[in-house]
Amino acid sequence: MLTLTDARQHLGIDTEDDALVNANVQRALSAAVQTVLGAVGDDFETYIPADPRFDELVLHYLQEIYENRGTTSARAANAAQAWVFSVEEQLRLALRRAKRAASEEAGS
Repeated sequence: MLTLTDARQHLGIDTEDDALVNANVQRALSAAVQTVLGAVGDDFETYIPADPRFDELVLHYLQEIYENRGTTSARAANAAQAWVFSVEEQLRLALRRAKRAASEEAGS
């Protein structure tokens, strides 16, 4: 799970004692995590706790949410959205496989 420090580092924020900045980053991080969990499945971290794609997708959403603006060109925006859809689908499939494996293991 990403921390406030991870989020601040990703965003390039180096002032640690600004309570307003910390609150805004934490809010954006929470929203980004919930966005990814909503896209791939709320129980993703239960079945697949250490998939680096999950954190990368959260960081992508974090930056979009925190900066409150999209990319500067339509081509870049489309490429970024295609990447997001691809990673979300990969994570949904990974979660399905992990749930199936857990179910089969419980049934054995």
